[in-house]
Amino acid sequence: MRLQSILLPDKNICDVEEMYFHRDGDTILFDGYFNLFYLEKHHKYCDIDTLTLEIEIKGFRNLYVMHDTQEVHKEVLESRPISGRDRLIAFRENRQIIEKDATSLVQRLSIKLPYGLCKKGVLWFKAEVDPRFAKSSEKGKEREESWYIKGYYEGKKEQKDITPGSTDNVSASDCQVELAVNICTFKREPYVLRNMMSLVNWLERERSLEGDVLEISKHMHVFIVDNGQTLSDNDDFQKLLLRANGGSNKKLIEVFPNANTGGTGGFSRGMREAIARKEELSLTHLLMMDDDAVFDPDLFVRLYGFLSMLRPEYREITVGGALLREDYRYVQHAAGEWFTNYKVINEHPLEDMRSFENCTAEFMTGTDKEHQMYGAWWCCCYHMSAITNENIPLPIFVHHDDIQFGMKQTKKGIVYLNGICVWHQGFELVFPGVKQYYNMRNTLITMKMFEPKVLKKSIKYWTIRRYIGMLISYRYADCEFIIRGLKDYLRGERWLLESDPEAIHKELMETYRQLCGMKKVDELGLSEEELVSVIRQIDKIGCISADEDNAQNTKLSVDGLRSYYSHERFNGPLSKKITFNGWFFPHKEGIKVITPLDSPWDTYRYDKIVLYEPGSGKGAVMRRSNKEFFKGIGRILNICVMSIKDW
Repeated sequence: MRLQSILLPDKNICDVEEMYFHRDGDTILFDGYFNLFYLEKHHKYCDIDTLTLEIEIKGFRNLYVMHDTQEVHKEVLESRPISGRDRLIAFRENRQIIEKDATSLVQRLSIKLPYGLCKKGVLWFKAEVDPRFAKSSEKGKEREESWYIKGYYEGKKEQKDITPGSTDNVSASDCQVELAVNICTFKREPYVLRNMMSLVNWLERERSLEGDVLEISKHMHVFIVDNGQTLSDNDDFQKLLLRANGGSNKKLIEVFPNANTGGTGGFSRGMREAIARKEELSLTHLLMMDDDAVFDPDLFVRLYGFLSMLRPEYREITVGGALLREDYRYVQHAAGEWFTNYKVINEHPLEDMRSFENCTAEFMTGTDKEHQMYGAWWCCCYHMSAITNENIPLPIFVHHDDIQFGMKQTKKGIVYLNGICVWHQGFELVFPGVKQYYNMRNTLITMKMFEPKVLKKSIKYWTIRRYIGMLISYRYADCEFIIRGLKDYLRGERWLLESDPEAIHKELMETYRQLCGMKKVDELGLSEEELVSVIRQIDKIGCISADEDNAQNTKLSVDGLRSYYSHERFNGPLSKKITFNGWFFPHKEGIKVITPLDSPWDTYRYDKIVLYEPGSGKGAVMRRSNKEFFKGIGRILNICVMSIKDW
């Protein structure tokens, strides 16, 4: 069973070399994030007797198998003349064979790895490049490297005599996996087309070293829930659909038009389709995926291989996907989180995955938090035993559906594997907008479900603190959403189940448009002096683009991003707290730019600010308002005396 492929940088997915290998002189160390083989997780969860490295290789002299930092095996790569197989492989890979390089051409190797002897850490390999195939400079021009490698780690399980009626002796080969992929989208055709094109191209192109189609290609189905009901009008997508499904009795991609019920409603529709098709398609697992996340299709190889080799006692384990950033593709945002006391806990945000030390740290390779974490729906795979009508998420439109669903599955455990991941735009680059309502209401629902005693004691304090943070930031729309989120939570479960989520969302969108309509900076009605000041401040943020229509392609520093995830930015000095951030002090001259990454205390004594989103390149002008201040004080007093009833 192919467990994971040897990957190289790809400009369309991730071109950061250190994510795949490192260099040590003429030696290529395949010890990057994507090419490490994690031992502890496979030993614990999988039934593997032998592990081999299956590769085709050219341009190397010696290959060394490594366990952590120790060399455990050396393979001498013998030179040989060009063969017919060499020419066939070169033709398949669209490469030319140069006759003068008649030695050290493509070799097929099967190297047995010391899997049984190495229980923890990582296995990987390094190879010494033949000087003729190394990158060099000729007359000032750089000659591209011509070494070649392709392969994968393969796991095998010895067949055993199975005692009738026993499940203890079920072999890994008897673990049949049939995977459905559940994607929800709303009018984001470019993202859906990009990802499905990537998948279809890969399935058509990728083969085993023996030339066979990949096993996963026979056992996957893609369900796209179209909340915008617009995919049918996209000619390019329809052509791709015909190409993906044509000439086969099995449809690879199916589209289900759906009402705009948000991400939650869309994912729920995909779950219902999986339940309805479970017997017909023999489905065993359902993978939840965001429509706009970039992925390397090898994640399906890794997922399918891992699931196929699971021990019987772990057949229902959840497989989570890590989240990496689109702006810094080597930065891992999260690989396992949990929820407690109103907060999502991520102990290792924004880790640099170019580092061998980070990739091999205990938080990446260990299994100690398997019953604590949940999987977010940017990429998370569940056994079909968890996908039932009773488990369908509440109709909450967006936010916390994956938390609530995942926390109910913690008894089954969860595992994260390198390479099962997606890249996504950072969440901190835009203000939450209407999501503030869902953040408020759905957080309270989650607390009610899992920590009701904590909720009862702290709901008022948490709500007031949240409201004040928005008020001193002049985010008056957010203040409205916090109050409405609290009130709608208090309406109870019956109201939630009977409510119209699409109508609620439209109303929230209109409220946000009226109170905080985002526009391009040059459309904000600023004076010339104010506009110059605002642009200078945005330049210092490091996120303005020469093309403002494409501002999402710009970057903040990694350190700047890390500050967003530090709670220290909320700890204002006592002088600001007791004066309500200087609300009634004389205002400062000028205008202040506030981004989602800034502290709410940064508005101190400013009368006029611009709420600016680095992700969209848009902003809104807000002013200090005594009317909003006294309305807020009244609301806070009302919260203090209100009766909090149980559902």
